[in-house]
Amino acid sequence: MWNLKNIFGNRNNLSKKDIKSYLNDELTDQQKQEVEEIANASPLNSDALDGFEQAGAKSINGVPSFDDFLKDRKIDSTTSSVRKISPFINKIAAVLIGVVSVSALFLYWNENKSERTFAEEFETYEDPKMFALRDGTSNQNTNATLQKATTYYLEEDYKNAIVYFETFQKENKEDIQSSFYLGVSHLQEKNTKKAIPYLSIVAGQDSEYKDAAQWFLALAHVKMKNEIEAKMILEKIQKNASSFYSEKAKELLERL
Repeated sequence: MWNLKNIFGNRNNLSKKDIKSYLNDELTDQQKQEVEEIANASPLNSDALDGFEQAGAKSINGVPSFDDFLKDRKIDSTTSSVRKISPFINKIAAVLIGVVSVSALFLYWNENKSERTFAEEFETYEDPKMFALRDGTSNQNTNATLQKATTYYLEEDYKNAIVYFETFQKENKEDIQSSFYLGVSHLQEKNTKKAIPYLSIVAGQDSEYKDAAQWFLALAHVKMKNEIEAKMILEKIQKNASSFYSEKAKELLERL
């Protein structure tokens, strides 16, 4: 029979071995009870136990122990309350057993995977015509509202750009260019749900903005965790060898 005092130590924290053995049902009833008592006495230990239970015992492998974390930073947990640990250390300790739930760590990673992918792939879009519209040197009669919207867009003031693009669209609902830039502006402002309808319209029509609209639409679905929709669009882009985004779509598909 184990000597749980040696396992738990004076710090009264659950070790990786404790939790793994508990989840694998390798403990006696008395040992289980002691593990549960320690967990019940500490929200941190309780979170760790619950977290690994959800993530699976195998997920414990490779996670450093809380005791090692304390040793490295010369923190004496017998005299220091966890609540007194600095916010900086709390952030570091987020990956350690006994500090936060490992399930929370997995949730954080999964929740932010789409955000990270979007951020890595998204780049603002502009073409020479934008400058012509802004400066009033376009070959076509430049609408003052569209010109204002374009100016704000190029200045990266996307909130005001949206206001003026939307104003222009009220009288020019079929205008592809303003629909496209409205979609991209909404993406810049993290209004992904609002961006999708505009980008969908442009992506479905033949125009010089079609390829870019499809790409940004795919990214919008990635950000929204609509993986099926994103993959369908990316596969379509990949098959279009003449598209500037064909290779980028292929690479992104391999990551999803």
